Amino acid sequence: MANTELENRISFAGHKNVFEAIERHDPEAAGQAMREHLENARRKFNPGQSKPD
Repeated sequence: MANTELENRISFAGHKNVFEAIERHDPEAAGQAMREHLENARRKFNPGQSKPD
């Protein structure tokens, strides 16, 4: 599956947010950024699947 430029930018932004939070020594922000990044990936690869509880 080829990524569009927009998908690449969104993915990169997610990685950047996680990295920057870790760099700031902010575990809460890092965790939140990682959850958001993973949720974006889940929606991309399983678009018809609802969010797990």
